[in-house]
Amino acid sequence: MRNNSFGRHLTATLSCVLGIGLTAPAVDAAVISVGSASIPQGTSFVIIPVSLSLSAGEAISSMSIGFGVGDGGPAVGNASGTMVPISEVTVPANSIFTSPEFSYSFNPGTLPASSATVVNIGITDQGESTSASGTVVNVKLDTSGVAGGQYVLNANFDNSSSVSNLGDAVTFSSTNGTLTVVPEPSFLGLAAASLTMLMAVRRRT
Repeated sequence: MRNNSFGRHLTATLSCVLGIGLTAPAVDAAVISVGSASIPQGTSFVIIPVSLSLSAGEAISSMSIGFGVGDGGPAVGNASGTMVPISEVTVPANSIFTSPEFSYSFNPGTLPASSATVVNIGITDQGESTSASGTVVNVKLDTSGVAGGQYVLNANFDNSSSVSNLGDAVTFSSTNGTLTVVPEPSFLGLAAASLTMLMAVRRRT
């Protein structure tokens, strides 16, 4: 008994001095992740996967995903120039939420909407749950007229995402993606390069 008491006292002392706990740090039961992509300017569209990762033993019956590009731009009342319209949301054959066990809803319900840059994706159960991790949906972005630069792809736009199991909220975190649009060489850049080549040829002759 004396040795056990001494051991407990020593462990508590070390924990206080070193600032370490005896239990593992809390881990979110679920993580909503948006994929990233890098495309050349002028590409007509890009497909972005949205996935869900679950910790061991966790089950999910319904969830809501608030997907948004940047701050949503003028489509949601923001003044930025963010304009990467969402043209389609599809449920792939390998989705972890398969029909008819689960049903989907989208807001706006019809895409493409009026330059929609935000969409809410709802998944509800039909008496089933899943404990699998993987792709939930694919989001198709219209990038045909998008300017060069980087755009944040939000997995929890305006804190509108949620995860639950049979009515009970499940703790989750989110990981944003990034869309990188690589600018085409400018006209002036091409002209300068052509002039340099012409001058080099003239020097040789």
